[in-house]
Amino acid sequence: RSLSENSSDIITVLDLGGNIIYQGSSVERILGVAPEALIGTRLQDHIHPDDVAGALESIARPAGGGIQSFEFRFREKGGGWRTLEAAVNHLLDNPDVGGIVLNSRDITARKQDEATIRHLAYFDALTSLPNRMLFNDRLEQAIPHSNQRGARGLAHRTTALDRFMHVNDHPGHA
Repeated sequence: RSLSENSSDIITVLDLGGNIIYQGSSVERILGVAPEALIGTRLQDHIHPDDVAGALESIARPAGGGIQSFEFRFREKGGGWRTLEAAVNHLLDNPDVGGIVLNSRDITARKQDEATIRHLAYFDALTSLPNRMLFNDRLEQAIPHSNQRGARGLAHRTTALDRFMHVNDHPGHA
């Protein structure tokens, strides 16, 4: 219990019905929710509606002696959503635990960083206009799509801005 209470992960134990029967105190430090407020409630009532089905499927699937992991969004105290990565271990037969154990880690910052990297890969950092990588990606998607619809080809138009680099280099971005 002491390890659970001082863990950097959120430790939750569920019964077979998905009800929270134990909640580690780290949930208050990470999500701002008191553990007592979660005990006796259904886990799915705190998960983002778009993530409920996948989370319940991952929890219900016996891991065959291994650990199943998945991601989901969980409501924090202020009403916002935090993205958690959970490892599920079925310890229903263990008399000391008698439940399904979730070890969840807050990965919200990592998910936000990934979204920023994706945006920077496909959009110009200065203008936020789509860049060549996004154009090539969409073109690769459009060709098979046009073939499926029986089109005879695709049209493409390019616009060039004369002396754009000169303006960028001399007067500057501003």
